[in-house]
Amino acid sequence: MRVNKSLISGKYEKLYYTLSAILFEHDIEGINFEVNDDEYEPEVDTILPRLPDTETVEDVQLVIQQEFAKWFGEQRELEEFQLVAKDIWVAWHTYKTGMS
Repeated sequence: MRVNKSLISGKYEKLYYTLSAILFEHDIEGINFEVNDDEYEPEVDTILPRLPDTETVEDVQLVIQQEFAKWFGEQRELEEFQLVAKDIWVAWHTYKTGMS
């Protein structure tokens, strides 16, 4: 599995693993088998760099929907990403405000 070393070794390291854990917990694609907690890291590789361009939780929701469509080849309903987007939005803003 390809991991973007620049994201995890730089300023985003803690956030990177937080987002991976959030995606793993929500497990939208049903690939959480309890032993593969890095399964969503490729998606984090493409979601995380787009977060600075988001201004609302809805923006994050759209980013996640778009990236999941690219990775999994299926366009899911936007509403399916509402809860995970809220959690990622909180993590992103916690990071940005230095509370991480």
